[in-house]
Amino acid sequence: PDDIAGATLYLCSRAGSYVTGAILTIDGGQSVQHGLTLFKE
Repeated sequence: PDDIAGATLYLCSRAGSYVTGAILTIDGGQSVQHGLTLFKE
């Protein structure tokens, strides 16, 4: 919950207004251990 709250607050802030079309991985660090999954388009 804290990770999601931080990302939400950032995206709702003035600084977050520059973030568009991004995928934010909020998984508590799980992707650091196993690597990111790349999706085919």
